[in-house]
Amino acid sequence: PNDAMKLPASWTDSGRTEELLALWQGPLSDREKRRRANLIVYGCGRVARTLALTLGALHAKVTVAARKSEDLVWAKINGFFPHYIYDLPKGHFDAVFNTVPAPVLTREILSAFDEGTLIVELSSRPGGIDMPAASELGMRVVWALSLPGKVAPVSAGRSLGDCLISILKENGVEP
Repeated sequence: PNDAMKLPASWTDSGRTEELLALWQGPLSDREKRRRANLIVYGCGRVARTLALTLGALHAKVTVAARKSEDLVWAKINGFFPHYIYDLPKGHFDAVFNTVPAPVLTREILSAFDEGTLIVELSSRPGGIDMPAASELGMRVVWALSLPGKVAPVSAGRSLGDCLISILKENGVEP
């Protein structure tokens, strides 16, 4: 079978085609490696939850790093390892996924990961990774900011619109 992946134009236009292909064809493309992959997802919003559930369905060991206690409970209930977002991670992780658009992957946090760890930035600008520190520490970073909006803008827009309408209604504002 051919494991090649056709990338959307929005990805290839970013000039990061080689990195994205390496991500697809690298350690997560082999079924046996996926089953044993130890992954950590920073954040617990829509993208992070979908990502965690998908990676879990692929039999990866998934840790969810979140700030709110209800998000840590969600992680535990769904069979993931909950981790408070500002604590140093313990153990080896094959890949780190960030969905938090605030500085959470600081030099201190990044230094807890092995050199060469794959880090995938999925959040909106400005991102949550200390990029100079990641580079100095020898991390492999795939910069895929705002991926949902780039790959599926209509669905992402609809989802955001639905979310905003719910927030307005919860706060007594009828749109």
